[in-house]
Amino acid sequence: SSMADRLSVLFRAAANGASTFRSRLLRLPQRLPELVPPPEFACRIEALPENCSSINNDIYNDPDIGSSWHSDDTSSDLATLQLLNAARIPYFDRVWSQQLQLPPTRPGAFLEVGCGGGVATVALAGLGYHMSGVDVSERALEAAREHARRSGVRDKTVFTAGSAYDLSAFDDASFDGVVLADVLEHLLDLPAAVSEVHRVLKPGGVFVFDTINRTYRSYLAAIVLAQDVFRMLPPNTHDWRLFIKPHELCFLLQTKGFLVDTAQFRGFAPTFRPDPVALLSAIPHLATKLPAPPLGDFVEISSLEINYLGWAQKPPASDAGRGLRAASSSSGRAEREAGCEAEGKGMASEADKDQAAGVPGEAPANDRPVPAERLAKEFRAFRRSS
Repeated sequence: SSMADRLSVLFRAAANGASTFRSRLLRLPQRLPELVPPPEFACRIEALPENCSSINNDIYNDPDIGSSWHSDDTSSDLATLQLLNAARIPYFDRVWSQQLQLPPTRPGAFLEVGCGGGVATVALAGLGYHMSGVDVSERALEAAREHARRSGVRDKTVFTAGSAYDLSAFDDASFDGVVLADVLEHLLDLPAAVSEVHRVLKPGGVFVFDTINRTYRSYLAAIVLAQDVFRMLPPNTHDWRLFIKPHELCFLLQTKGFLVDTAQFRGFAPTFRPDPVALLSAIPHLATKLPAPPLGDFVEISSLEINYLGWAQKPPASDAGRGLRAASSSSGRAEREAGCEAEGKGMASEADKDQAAGVPGEAPANDRPVPAERLAKEFRAFRRSS
């Protein structure tokens, strides 16, 4: 009898959920305008005014959301970030180990800017890196410190309050590597942040990052589905206009003095792990929230259409005129894969012009900062010429 009662309750809940789901489908045409991305900014890689975006970077101070950094339920709010580690941490480790020629003990000093709850910082510390983490959210830093303690790497981590635009807590040339994981697409002043990364890196130091490409596919995946339909993320976690195309980021990095080759960029995407139990348990809640897709760990892929990983190097003091920009042909291949063939050719020609002018592959020195207005003007000219 009790089994029959439970089945009856389950079927009633399923019927109610199906009815709600049907009504949502009927209202779907009302959402069609939202399937069209908003107009892009004239130049994403110049400093943007604070009131230009609806992005809410204060969500990390929300006590309910802030408590989900390390939840076992990886479909809840910030816990989804844990799934990214399966792809990005091996990539970051591989790049640092190879480019810095690190021994297995991984000596040196490394910094994560915008570390949040320490999802990436603690994972890298677990591999042996001595990590510093900086973030504007004190609540997130508390979660990071607790995560480091529980993970047994408290002696390898130091967390400090600070902004990506002002890393004055750290001296010039103080880190072998810097990482920005899932941060660049939240920043309004990319030139300031990239300049600070360049400043705190030692000569020859390596900057690694992951971010989101600004394409129609990324709009559907990150905004329409993840944020609006399935509500895997709080509203206004992301603003599609702030996503960054690989050729834009490459241009900015070169302008700020980095050596960069987009042929070294890699995409990453989630796997899927169907969970019938979770799907059944979500049926009674269909009236308020659709069940999140059964995402699994992210894996590296070749396409840069949505999420991508990359790295850039501060020129070694003894070899400032050589480096990654020499590989212009491989750069072009990666640009084509990202849908940026014309821009890739443009970058190669710019490198040739530099060499002809007696500046072989060297971007403007970081001690001669490029004003935001000039940066925007140069980028527009660069796109027209390509």
